[in-house]
Amino acid sequence: MIVEFRVVLALALGVGALLGSAYLEGTALSVLIAGPTAVLVLGGTVAACLLHSPPGAWAPALRLALKALGRGTAAPDRRDDFVRWAGLARREGYLSLEPLVEREQDPVVRLGLRHLLDGGGKGRLKDTLTEAIEYRVAPLEEAAGLFEAAGGYAPTMGVLGAVLGLVHALQQLQDPAAMGPGVAAAFVATLYGLALANLLLLPIAGRLRLLAEQRRRAALELVEGLLGLSRLEHPQRLAERLAGPRQAQA
Repeated sequence: MIVEFRVVLALALGVGALLGSAYLEGTALSVLIAGPTAVLVLGGTVAACLLHSPPGAWAPALRLALKALGRGTAAPDRRDDFVRWAGLARREGYLSLEPLVEREQDPVVRLGLRHLLDGGGKGRLKDTLTEAIEYRVAPLEEAAGLFEAAGGYAPTMGVLGAVLGLVHALQQLQDPAAMGPGVAAAFVATLYGLALANLLLLPIAGRLRLLAEQRRRAALELVEGLLGLSRLEHPQRLAERLAGPRQAQA
């Protein structure tokens, strides 16, 4: 999955703003480059995340994050399908929709059509489809939770690095000229932790939650179409009702 250019540009802008601000304030950029500090912040954050999550949780979360950072595709407009199916069901009954089930690619729509064909009852249809939607977006919500947890651990690891750096700086009391650079280097750890959390981890978590909500809304539109089929709603009335959510999103 190729990362969207806008994402790369945003990251470059964030890092550039950070470095540019430091440069304008007269901070030597070499002070901000601290390999051991980066190892502590990154290693500590990774360790905390691995302890936080069950085995195997991070691999799918990373895949979903890369996919979320790629160029997304809009949900297809299925209104014409539901209108056509509503007319077919009103004329020939639900069994006329049976050939559509095997060709249907969307799992929510396929489940709804099978429910209608099996005579599962209109009252249970909405609950069944709602459960299917939540199961569909659950991986995105779980991945967002993992990245939010990582966004909480990173600044803490930065503070831990700052404390260790201050301990090292205070050991140089006999050399006052060395204390200033030592204290400055100590706070670089805090900078790393905050930057990692607020420029990468928390934005990824927010993007995953937004993607989950977008998928939920798109799936709920499909549910409305399937509920219209279950009521054998008139095609024209169904088309007008389904047009409402699309117009609201526009």
